[in-house]
Amino acid sequence: MKTEYLLAISIMALFVSASFFAMAQMETASVNRLRASLEDASIEAESARLTMLLAESFGEGEKYCAALNQRISSQLSKNFAILSQIETTEREVFLADIVQLKKRYFLSNAQLYYYLKQSKDVCSPKDTLLLYFYIDETPCPDCHVQGKILDSLRMKCQNLKVFAFPVDIDLETTNFFKSLFGISEAPAVVLNDSTVLSGLYSEAQILQYFECQPAG
Repeated sequence: MKTEYLLAISIMALFVSASFFAMAQMETASVNRLRASLEDASIEAESARLTMLLAESFGEGEKYCAALNQRISSQLSKNFAILSQIETTEREVFLADIVQLKKRYFLSNAQLYYYLKQSKDVCSPKDTLLLYFYIDETPCPDCHVQGKILDSLRMKCQNLKVFAFPVDIDLETTNFFKSLFGISEAPAVVLNDSTVLSGLYSEAQILQYFECQPAG
């Protein structure tokens, strides 16, 4: 009886070990996919930066606007796809820690915001830059609703550029934004570095603060 009991224990331990190994393998694959997406985003952001610097160095800013705007718009779309991928990966993983990958993503997003801000006056003066601050680590129903509203608006308004940042991840860039704009609660929205809207706002309310150019 004792031998049978020990055999059952051994089989159970083997099964548990195999399950953890399989889970770890799946998580590794999921994290690696996210890491590859972030690497692509980093390359795209660097390309946008170099395009902007080249345009400035040759004094041909307006000439390169079409190329720069296309690259930035493409990268914005990819960044939203990566954010969705991050959320999916977080639901899939239990053993892996992706906090550093998330920080890398938000740094890339801030970098892209900076490039667009730098080129806005010359290349896209009618663009509205919107910073969206939300809670990431704990449930925030209003943040979820506000995110959906902003997703809808950016799909309808081609001149609305949305950059999302969590207020509860310790990242110096986000901390700087929070201090600069006085962000003390979430959700919160900042339009064109001047108008700060704290709390949940509807599409109609946000549209009062910028002129929407319908997407073609």
